[in-house]
Amino acid sequence: MAKTEVWQDDHWQVRFERQGDRWAHTIAAVAGDRLVPLLASREGHEHDPWPPSPPLQELYFHPAGDTPTAMLVGMAGSSHWSVAVQLVQAQQALYFDVACRIKEKLPERADGQNRGSPLSSVYRTLACPLPESIQAARLVLHDLAVRLATEPADPSADPEDIQLATISTAEDTLQIVPSPGTDSSPRTVRWRYGLRHTNVARQTALQ
Repeated sequence: MAKTEVWQDDHWQVRFERQGDRWAHTIAAVAGDRLVPLLASREGHEHDPWPPSPPLQELYFHPAGDTPTAMLVGMAGSSHWSVAVQLVQAQQALYFDVACRIKEKLPERADGQNRGSPLSSVYRTLACPLPESIQAARLVLHDLAVRLATEPADPSADPEDIQLATISTAEDTLQIVPSPGTDSSPRTVRWRYGLRHTNVARQTALQ
């Protein structure tokens, strides 16, 4: 099995690398002939039932069609995770659609926040994160800026029922935490986030 796989278009690169039993990933923006690394996933350990990021042991590519997709699946404890990574050339965007099938009641997070949900996607930041709101942040490095924002996991859902994942930053860490929804089990918790280029990097960095 290859230790590294690269998923790329004219605007984004996602580099998948094996770390122990799972695939970690690094997100980079393509800027002309440059690759600008922005985020690197923080992974858990083999025996961690609730790792900081989804434990993804298998990787498949579906390059055909208008939306090339990388599919990843894995499990920890009694829960199963899946992630679809989509390159959307027409929007110059990169999307992550995450789901976790939970078979038991969720414990509280160690920090006491988002009660009942230890689920998250956690990254080490390689660019300066500038929060815009609890659902969006801008990543700035030199003359490049990228906007990261959470989105409805199910666009067809009633707007009153949609609860977006939240984004928080601290030191060199960016964390995306979904709403846990109901307390029932089994159930599936989904969260979705996307990245897009923006052309206001220099002005943002000076504010």
